[in-house]
Amino acid sequence: PRRTSPLYTAIERFFAASALRFGHTEAHMYHPHSSMTGFIDLAHGSELVTKISAHLDSLIRDLATEMPVLLGVNTARDYPHEGTHKIEAKFNTPAVFRDIVNTVQKLVPQARIRPKKIAHISLAYYNKHVQTDNRIEDNAAVDIHELAQSLLAPLLDNQVENKWDIAFYELAFESSALHIPHRFNQIARWHL
Repeated sequence: PRRTSPLYTAIERFFAASALRFGHTEAHMYHPHSSMTGFIDLAHGSELVTKISAHLDSLIRDLATEMPVLLGVNTARDYPHEGTHKIEAKFNTPAVFRDIVNTVQKLVPQARIRPKKIAHISLAYYNKHVQTDNRIEDNAAVDIHELAQSLLAPLLDNQVENKWDIAFYELAFESSALHIPHRFNQIARWHL
């Protein structure tokens, strides 16, 4: 979501409230986003970044499409491992977003782009990339879900204001501590 949108603001409020109430999770290491791809292999450096950015620009520049629609809050049980749960905001995302990724993947195969479903924003989870002893067990999952629902549910009836951007980032700093966010350098951003 665009940084100035009500959705982005609500998720930021959720991150702040959930960190105080339940502690930091891996979701706190990122800004609110829905990944279109996994991390891209840029072994060929700036040449690939330039190609990807140019292709994205030509595909997105005049894009006229519906935006992703917030469906609500979901708890994925036993994710990413048994005994811990993940809370996420679920979206119905138009196919054109996946088409953009698939097109760039075909045009720049050496980047080894891994498309994602583009169907959620992670709100709380543990032990996917940073191993800890922390878990989101059943009772905590219910409480975290209710907190997220209380902040996101008001947006379900008025989604017109939830503007979206497509952004292309590079990872500048990879954190290994839940309370320290990763840092990203923005390569390009397109307002939709």
